[in-house]
Amino acid sequence: MIKTLLVILLLFGGINKNVIDNYLRSNLMDYDKFEYRIVNPQILENGNYKIDYSRQFRLKNHYGYIPLIIKKGKYQERTFLTVNLKLFRKAFVSVRKIRRGENVSKADFLLKLCDVTNLREKPITDLSLIENSRTIVNIRENSILTNGMIEKKDDVFAGEKITAVYNNGSVLVSFPVVVRSGGKKGETIRVQRKDGIIFKAKVINKNEVAILEWGK
Repeated sequence: MIKTLLVILLLFGGINKNVIDNYLRSNLMDYDKFEYRIVNPQILENGNYKIDYSRQFRLKNHYGYIPLIIKKGKYQERTFLTVNLKLFRKAFVSVRKIRRGENVSKADFLLKLCDVTNLREKPITDLSLIENSRTIVNIRENSILTNGMIEKKDDVFAGEKITAVYNNGSVLVSFPVVVRSGGKKGETIRVQRKDGIIFKAKVINKNEVAILEWGK
């Protein structure tokens, strides 16, 4: 799906801004909207410049650096056009105050277009990622949800009785075990059989693990 980029532009007298607009648009495709202000417009006053595509666009904090080649008589100078940016993305925002350790659901968040210019962590844009999750920090109302705010809950817990499956390619067996330490789907944990033998196993789901090797 092609994103619609809404750009608030400054008018620069005598300066061809279309080239700059298009360049920023192509380099800020991760954002749904951006606004910018040129910090050093004086380097464009003679209009004798071009974008240097042999160098990469730089984005640091709320500044973007566009590589330019400016012609001065017989000589060319490489420099950067600096732009002060405001960056926006659609992200999920909390609709209530959520305390650390609480389970979260889709009903706790609303999709909004947010200013993410100074956001230090990546915002969560897929709400399915919060399934079976809980908060690891206090979240204020109207806060943008980021990866560092939540974690997946364990799928199996210490002391639970679940089923272990062992498959060596020719033999498939299953037997009940007790979880020794909790874990999430895909993680490796230890489980204990009724006779006391401990196995290393991979969590398949909340009811089942796959035996990987014998433990001691």
